[in-house]
Amino acid sequence: VARRDYAASNITYVQRSAEAIGPEDFPPPGLNKVVMNQGLQYFDEAMLRRLLAHIEACAGRGMTLFLTDIPDAALLRAFYDTPERWAEFERRRAAGQEALGTWWSRDDLRAVLEDHGYAVDFRVDPGRFTAHYRFDLLATRR
Repeated sequence: VARRDYAASNITYVQRSAEAIGPEDFPPPGLNKVVMNQGLQYFDEAMLRRLLAHIEACAGRGMTLFLTDIPDAALLRAFYDTPERWAEFERRRAAGQEALGTWWSRDDLRAVLEDHGYAVDFRVDPGRFTAHYRFDLLATRR
């Protein structure tokens, strides 16, 4: 759909595992912007660090990452907001099957991204229906 409806000479769409993307996917001048919408919840810290290394290998001058709708660990109870929902969360967590994947703390994300040379800005769009338990992150490479 993106290729059909939003094609442009300065946009490249790559569809595969994020961990499989390499420099050959982005010829010079390289990659300079990455948008991941509701995807970071499927990564743990080690996977995120590998992804950042892959992005860095593809990067041109300047890099901006926009990661949207990240489950906020500080707002876990805002999502699992009834005794029944909390019990389901605890059952799934004990089984290693949490429905939303990784709930990220802003401090943990800031530490990982700063380790990779990014300045980090956290944002919440109060108009978004997920604002009560998710946030966005804009990171720029120094």
